Amino acid sequence: MTKFSELATTSVLGDTDLIALTQGGQSRAMTGQSLKTAIPINLAGQKAAVSYFEPNPGGGEVTLVFKMPAAARLDSVDFDLAAGNLSLAVRKNGVDLSGLNAVAVTTAGQAPALGTGNDNDFAAGDKLSVALSAVTAAEGLEASFNFTRL
Repeated sequence: MTKFSELATTSVLGDTDLIALTQGGQSRAMTGQSLKTAIPINLAGQKAAVSYFEPNPGGGEVTLVFKMPAAARLDSVDFDLAAGNLSLAVRKNGVDLSGLNAVAVTTAGQAPALGTGNDNDFAAGDKLSVALSAVTAAEGLEASFNFTRL
């Protein structure tokens, strides 16, 4: 399995390459084809969504990180829980995005507005992360990140 930290910034991600997504100290794999399908590499203006599901978000802070394969703008986000509640922050290269730094997620679902700081444009290689905190009996976290390829 290839970890992002092992990829050179000029590396081309192969369709069968496995990328490690780490959450709470546990790694899961995503193929290069899945990631390239989620965020198209070659088509400017193409819409894409990356979804994440965690059946039992752990207590404390948990961070999911991946590197963007191409320049893209984060247009909107959606969060939902099957049970419980938690807070989250969406980050670019470790810095909270405007308007997405203290999102309270409940079973009612949230679609918070992005801030006006224009910090939602990602360059190829930028890291998108989600930090979870204040987890209370949370189950079934769903997160969807909607992008436009730049």
